[in-house]
Amino acid sequence: MGCGPSRERVAGLESLVRAERLFASLCREQGIKTAFLANLGEDAIVFRPQPVNGPAWYLRSPETGAELAWEPVFADISSALDLGYTTGPWSLGEKGAEPNVFGQYVSVWRRKPGGEWKVAIDVGIVHPRSSDGARHDPQPEYAFEGSASPADSADTKKERRLLRDASQRYFQVWGARGIGDAYREFASDDVLVLRSGSIAVRGKSGALGVVGGDRAASFIDAMGGDLAASNDLGFTYGVLSWEDGEARTASYLWVWQRTADGSWKIVVDVAVPGDLPDGEDGG
Repeated sequence: MGCGPSRERVAGLESLVRAERLFASLCREQGIKTAFLANLGEDAIVFRPQPVNGPAWYLRSPETGAELAWEPVFADISSALDLGYTTGPWSLGEKGAEPNVFGQYVSVWRRKPGGEWKVAIDVGIVHPRSSDGARHDPQPEYAFEGSASPADSADTKKERRLLRDASQRYFQVWGARGIGDAYREFASDDVLVLRSGSIAVRGKSGALGVVGGDRAASFIDAMGGDLAASNDLGFTYGVLSWEDGEARTASYLWVWQRTADGSWKIVVDVAVPGDLPDGEDGG
């Protein structure tokens, strides 16, 4: 579009990344349980591995001696500066020891007018340690600059319906014609794909090599989602299920962005198998 992000957008992104880094810092200093309870919204969702209420889950979970560390390396925010997400590497290990579990997380954050950022949904995947030790440039990128398009109408109810319809239609195309066709129609060119066991992949062409083996689910339990006040960034989540000799499930998070033609495109696609053992769900 020939121009950089606005001053307000830069400030909004910086405040979002700062909230994520303070969250990570609190986790290092006071432990996982304390940090999550301080940063999760009251209706926040975490994947364990199925989507559950985060505060309730952490309240009944004991604090551990494990050390969870992460850093945001990619961030995006709505035009209304009220909804955004960050993603980056995480690691887990015993306190004072080298980490031995690695992965990548996605946290979607919400902010009420005049309020502070709170996590709306948090999910992560486990993958082998990358060749660079899962360390990245700590300066966040401005994600998909210029591609988000606020809705001309302030009809949030209509946009919520369109987002739900896009999510359902993506599932239907996937089942009828395969993940390749579904991705070509619904995925952003810069889509970020997170699958347990695989290093994160960005870009539609590379992503097809990762999601190409995803089996079409026979049922989708669309559990919820949210939308920015500017109607240009949103997310949906739930559980997919299918039969493969036995019942299988996978929990999903799809982060969506509205384009100039009014369509919704997936910019982040996360799937977590429903049969992961405790502690292997990325957070």
